[in-house]
Amino acid sequence: MKRTFVFPMVKKMASNSLYTVLMTQLKKSGITKTYALNNLFPYWWDDSLKKDDGSVTLLIMYLSDLIDVEIDKFWNEDTNPKDELISEAKFKKTIDKTDEDVQLASALAIKMGIWATKACKNDYFPLPINPLAIREEILANAKSKTVTLEGLLDYLWKNGIPVIYLADFPKGKDKKKPDALCSSVVGRPFIVLTRKDDDPAKQQFWLAHEAGHIAFNHLENEGTILDIDKNTQEENEANHFAYELNCGKIPENNWVCYNFNNFQSWVNSMASNYLIEPSVFAQTFAYKTDNQYLPLVNKHFRKKGAIDLVRKKMLEYLDENLIDREIWAGLLKMTGAYDLYYASADKEERICAIS
Repeated sequence: MKRTFVFPMVKKMASNSLYTVLMTQLKKSGITKTYALNNLFPYWWDDSLKKDDGSVTLLIMYLSDLIDVEIDKFWNEDTNPKDELISEAKFKKTIDKTDEDVQLASALAIKMGIWATKACKNDYFPLPINPLAIREEILANAKSKTVTLEGLLDYLWKNGIPVIYLADFPKGKDKKKPDALCSSVVGRPFIVLTRKDDDPAKQQFWLAHEAGHIAFNHLENEGTILDIDKNTQEENEANHFAYELNCGKIPENNWVCYNFNNFQSWVNSMASNYLIEPSVFAQTFAYKTDNQYLPLVNKHFRKKGAIDLVRKKMLEYLDENLIDREIWAGLLKMTGAYDLYYASADKEERICAIS
């Protein structure tokens, strides 16, 4: 949102520039200079501007809008921007991650997800709680006879649920990122995929899992769900939702491979019988067996192309005119979609619009 700006009265040593104060405040938040330059700072910024307080002021105003932190937090050295940046959302996570571990990465992901919801073209329609109903609708409109990552992405976007990819987060000893998360703003859910894995079958499972959390209304009180303990009821419900959405209803006794010397043939046979993409069936089998057969799955069924596909769908379903053009550029930068954006047919027009 746009904020009323009053030029900072910075409490600083004579040797400290406004830029130095800004970088100190970002460091307090756990954001390094390298991360800020590569991910958060706008396209027009370069270090030659750091001695110009006017340019730094514009930079602060931009950061304030992008990550929704009050302007004074960036120059008032008695404050910490992280206190405002951290969402008060309900975090649910794996047992090896504390709130302190994941809250910065999650907060940045949530801020980008909120911008995606504001730029989303389509109205939101709640998901049915029955994954087979979603599967049936995807198959009815699919180019293939199976549920694919592209088909699931199209379904969610058309139902007004943004899905973005965000993998670059501040790094450090005490900084971890969620594997994926879903959250909501003003009643509209969104999903952020964060794993640096380009395998479509894996990203499809994680996406279907997050869709399960949304369908079961696990996002109570507009909370945020990230890595969850494996044996909770909510996690089991989301897993089962993903299994049926991706693979349909397969009897439990059929999820057994008796001869792993013929694993590839067995997967292909099961996938053919139940109209499932073989790599998706293989990946689902790996998850159902606690990943003990993941090496076999990776050896025979691993593919590439997932991350760019998620980015392409984001560009297809977002309307850049619904948000400020600098914020749009920031969203492209954070999601790694810059190159795809510029590679479009109307490249010159887009470069002029964003400059």
